[in-house]
Amino acid sequence: MSDTGLSWSERLADIWGRAESTVTKIVLSVVFTLGLVAQFVKPVGDALQDKVYLGGALLTAVGYVLYSEVQRLNAAHTTQQETEQSLTATVRRLEDELQRLNQVLRPRATHGGLEAEILQALEAGGDVQLAAMGFTGETFVTSVKSFLH
Repeated sequence: MSDTGLSWSERLADIWGRAESTVTKIVLSVVFTLGLVAQFVKPVGDALQDKVYLGGALLTAVGYVLYSEVQRLNAAHTTQQETEQSLTATVRRLEDELQRLNQVLRPRATHGGLEAEILQALEAGGDVQLAAMGFTGETFVTSVKSFLH
């Protein structure tokens, strides 16, 4: 990725965005380790004025685990949004293509036009053969029935 067009603040924000997770994990790990050491090594505990360190250390470990999970969920949510946007765009393109194909392939014969063709064939006399092609025969059958009754 080229940083040539970015300002210093944008570059700093980009660097912090990449380093935030690592820095947070390191800080939480140091606090946890210091709490554990203070609990079991008396001079360190005395130096930190005899506070209850084990509870704080465990709480820090829980915070670390929760932080990692929130980061993972945020990444998954971002991926889901990107996928959803991509699928929405694909569906729109398919809908547009379907509409275009429907306009191109729309049946050319209407009830009035079909009836006129049948009348013309019957008036011409002789052997009349009717053939039709379509998804259903409803349009053709309806027009033919009106002449056969």
